[in-house]
Amino acid sequence: MNANEAEIRALHGRLLAAWNARDAKAFGDQFTEDGEQVGYDGSQVAGAAVITDNIGQIFADHPTARYLALVRSVRFVTAEVAVLRAEVGMVPPGGDDINPDRNAVQSLVAVAGPDGWRLLDWAEPQQIWSRSLDLLPQNFPKQCARTSKSFSRHHSG
Repeated sequence: MNANEAEIRALHGRLLAAWNARDAKAFGDQFTEDGEQVGYDGSQVAGAAVITDNIGQIFADHPTARYLALVRSVRFVTAEVAVLRAEVGMVPPGGDDINPDRNAVQSLVAVAGPDGWRLLDWAEPQQIWSRSLDLLPQNFPKQCARTSKSFSRHHSG
C-alpha cells in the first residue's frame, strides 16, 4: 500500500470515526467545499457546510448506529482522484452486534488538494444482504468483530 492509498483509507476512517462520535463538524470537515453526500435512503446533500448542518440535525434528532467497515478497494482514477469501496455494518445504539438489515456498500471519491485528501462524493446505497445472504462474505461478521475490537483498543478513553 502506498502513502496516498493509506491517506485515503485514513480519510474514510476519520469520516466513520466522526459519525461514531456523533461529531458533525469533524464529519463535514472531511469533505471538499463543494462535496456531496448520498445517504442510504437516497437523500442528497451538497456542500461541506450543508453536510455538517444536515448531519448535526440527524445527530440531534436521532440515536445513530456505529459503523464498522471493511475497505475492499482503493483505485486511482488519476494521481489526484481516487475511489474507495467499503462494506459496512452498523451496530444499533446500545447493541453489540451488527444489524444485517443495515449492511451496505459505501463508495467515496477522494480528491487531493492543498490540505490533503478530502471527499468530493460519498454514497451509501443500502444493500439488503439479509434477504440475499449469498452476497455477504462468509467471514464478514468475524472481520467486523476484529475491526470492532481493534477500533475500541485504538480509540478508547
